Amino acid sequence: MTETCLFLPDNLMVVLYEEQKLIQSLVSFPFRKTIPLFKTKKKFDYLTIYPPILSGSLIVRPCNSPDSFEVNGGFILGDAREEAKTVFLQLESLKQKTSLPVFSILSCRSRYYADVEFEEEKSGLCTWKIKNKVWQKTAK
Repeated sequence: MTETCLFLPDNLMVVLYEEQKLIQSLVSFPFRKTIPLFKTKKKFDYLTIYPPILSGSLIVRPCNSPDSFEVNGGFILGDAREEAKTVFLQLESLKQKTSLPVFSILSCRSRYYADVEFEEEKSGLCTWKIKNKVWQKTAK
C-alpha cells in the first residue's frame, strides 16, 4: 500500500518521535507501528500542529484545526486501544521527562511530501520505504 504523506523538518519530527516514545512507556502493548504520519495530498500554505487529541482510540496531533482531526487531518502518533482515555489524561505529566517541547503547539514554514510504501508483516510489525520527496516552503 502506498500513501502520500506530509513530513516536518527533522527538528520537529524528533518532537513527535519523543511523544511516541513517552506514550509507549505508559502501555504494555505496541502503541506505534510506524513513524508519526500525516496522510494527505492537500497542500498547505502554513502548518500549525496542535496538542494531541483523541480520535477514537488514536492519539493524534491535529493540524490547522485545534479541536478536530477530521477537518484537515494531522499526525497519527499511535493507537492506545482501550486505554486511550487513561493514557490521554497522563500526557501532561510526561512533559517533565524530556527537555523537548512535547505536546505543545508547533508550527513550521517548510515541510515535505513523500510517497510512503507500507508493508505490514505477519508479526504485526510495519516496514516502510519513503520515495519521491518534494519540499515545500511557505514564503514569508
